[in-house]
Amino acid sequence: MRTRIIDSVPEVLFAIAADGTLVYLNPAWARLTGFAVQDSIGRNYLDFIWHEDREASRDRFAVVLAGDTPDYRHDVRIGRRDGGFRWVTVHVTVERHSGGQVSGTCGSMVDITDRKLMETLAHGEHSVLEAIVGGVPLEAVLDRICRLCEEVLEHSRCSILQLDPDGVHARIAAAPGLPHGYAATVGTIAIGPSVGSCGAAMAILKPVIVADIAGDPLWDGFREHALTHGLKACWSFPIMAEGTVYGAFGIYYGMVHAPAEGDLQVASRLAKLAAVAILRRRNDEAMRRSEQRFRDFTEVASDWLWETDAEFRMTYVSGRVQDTLEIPPAEMLGRRLSEALLQDAGSPKWLRHLDDLRSSRRIKDFEFSYRRPDGVERCFVVNGMPVLGEDGKVVGYRGTGSDVTAEREATDALRNRKRQLSEAQRITRTGDWLWNIGRNTVEWSDEIYRIFGVSPDAYDPTLDTAFSFVHREDRQTVVDTLTRSVTEKTGGILEYRICRPDGDERHIRAEWLCGLDAGGEVRDVFGVCQDISERKQAEEVLRTAKNKAEAASRAKSEFLASMSHELRTPLNAILGFSEILKEQILGPLSERYRDYAGDIHRSGQHLLDLISDLLNMARIEARQVEFNEEKVPLAEVMDEALRLTRLSPGETRHAVELSLPEPMPALLADRRGLKQVLINLLGNAAKFTPDGGRIGVSAGLRDGFLEIAIADTGIGVPKDRIPDLGKPFMRVENVMSQRYQGSGMGLFISKALIERHGGSMRIESAPGEGTTVTMLIPASRVISAWGIPEEPLH
Repeated sequence: MRTRIIDSVPEVLFAIAADGTLVYLNPAWARLTGFAVQDSIGRNYLDFIWHEDREASRDRFAVVLAGDTPDYRHDVRIGRRDGGFRWVTVHVTVERHSGGQVSGTCGSMVDITDRKLMETLAHGEHSVLEAIVGGVPLEAVLDRICRLCEEVLEHSRCSILQLDPDGVHARIAAAPGLPHGYAATVGTIAIGPSVGSCGAAMAILKPVIVADIAGDPLWDGFREHALTHGLKACWSFPIMAEGTVYGAFGIYYGMVHAPAEGDLQVASRLAKLAAVAILRRRNDEAMRRSEQRFRDFTEVASDWLWETDAEFRMTYVSGRVQDTLEIPPAEMLGRRLSEALLQDAGSPKWLRHLDDLRSSRRIKDFEFSYRRPDGVERCFVVNGMPVLGEDGKVVGYRGTGSDVTAEREATDALRNRKRQLSEAQRITRTGDWLWNIGRNTVEWSDEIYRIFGVSPDAYDPTLDTAFSFVHREDRQTVVDTLTRSVTEKTGGILEYRICRPDGDERHIRAEWLCGLDAGGEVRDVFGVCQDISERKQAEEVLRTAKNKAEAASRAKSEFLASMSHELRTPLNAILGFSEILKEQILGPLSERYRDYAGDIHRSGQHLLDLISDLLNMARIEARQVEFNEEKVPLAEVMDEALRLTRLSPGETRHAVELSLPEPMPALLADRRGLKQVLINLLGNAAKFTPDGGRIGVSAGLRDGFLEIAIADTGIGVPKDRIPDLGKPFMRVENVMSQRYQGSGMGLFISKALIERHGGSMRIESAPGEGTTVTMLIPASRVISAWGIPEEPLH
């Protein structure tokens, strides 16, 4: 009976000889260690002590054998057959012979593994919490949690995956016991209900237990990697807080293994501990970011921050006060604002400010001026609000100070600019207006009111009433033009008349633009109106004067033309009879009479030339010159002009140099006009060039024009008199040129005829050096013999 009772007790009963040999073990030994009783008896007890506790156990056993202690109790780890260990409390009683020598020991072992593990778990949790509070990096904290799990759950290997901010991907944050190759291979995963144990746990927000990775479909994508690295089971628990998942806590085993109830409790506790660590770190980071953001704002903001105590003395001033007030913050502490800034605390303004503080009123835009130590006077604004204690009483004030000097200067400048703009609009009689289409409101500047003859106090402009000012004959045009601008989203310019309340009619020039919103629709129309009544009156006066001048010019031209015809008839008779006398057709005359006849003939011819020039000028001014464009060979016209001006080879008293293209082109021109221009220019060159002088004629294309230049080495013209050439009856007279006859009309007529061809005339001259007159005819008038534009002349 005694033997059956001993065999059934749960505690291990043992007996050890004095040399340490096990001499008795009950069946509970096999249940505790996995070693058979018969195989254990006869072996030294130290063979079964966990290797880390073996030396201490030997020393303790020696002390027991050498001392007088009848019994003792201690905790020790006993190794198991599977390589693990169990914690036991050993109660030892010393046995002695009748002579008092120690013969051995006997006692019992009670399995306290679960209690020890809970103690280890609690101690580890406390250590982790201290690390969290102490600011240990999150990676190190999570590493401690994994190691704690591996210490408490025998043969386990742990990992923690942290969910990315995108809520879709997770990455390994700690895995001290996992094979490095496996952790590197897994790296980052996308969570999902069928993505391994951890991916599924984060997706479904529930623990996922896989006791056999080899046969579980959740591991289809990772099975080969896990088994290759000796991982055969995996339990995963979502790391959650307040319904939000932050990651997964994974526990791996190298054998097929399902968790016991105690294992689940340990894993759940550690998953919650990991959640605390992650959430605390995120909160800390958010707090640091918030604090840094606040510091950054205070550093870069133009405002300075301040706090006071209940007596309104400064207890805190931010560093920005040094930049704005040029006062070190430490010098302001313990002093009221008026004291720190050397203000007159007895002035009405500062007394009102103190009264606001004492009445616990909010400080709103309290403004004051302060001359800084550098001598610059600045303008500041202070805002603040009372700070209440736990009892609801005011314990001080907290607020900001701002340097508003730039704003005040800008406001003053804007006020001045508005005044200047109003004055400028008054001077130029130009005002601006704005039509807000969405609100259907119209805004006028002061000058618009003056232009329309109404007072801003008595008249509130609207679109309809504004149109009522427009002259009834112009009103529909204004409405249609403005409507079309809004429809087409464009601006517009329009002149119209208005009728003011005093009955005065004014002429207005309006110009406007459409402003578009973000959607491309017309938001408003902004424009200006200018009173152009005086300009209109001036234009009417000018128009009347112009008409009168043109009428007088026409009358003059008609008179000259009429007089020219009237004078030609007697001149022709004088020329004819003088020619008869000069040539002695009716009989011989004395030499004196022949000279008289020659003088009469030359004077008559000169007078006829003058009358012809007058007639040509009159025709030109009256636009009655016939202009017949045709294909004109330039060579023929040039030859005729040279011959008529006696500049042909063998007929001239001058050295004539021709630099003309060969062959010369044809021009689309008026033949008679072109020939007259060449005759006038060549004739002038011959007239004003002394005998033996040089006259050059050249032609070529340059910059889109056919240039025909006639240069001479004649008397020349002063540079300041060149602009007078080409005007009717203008002659550049000097002592040397008094002997040259002429009306001064040749250049005027030539210039007019060249301009009629779309060209221009250029004159270059210097006294005593000569003159060069260049006629420029558009290259588009140069044609080939077949009427097709030719290549440029060179």
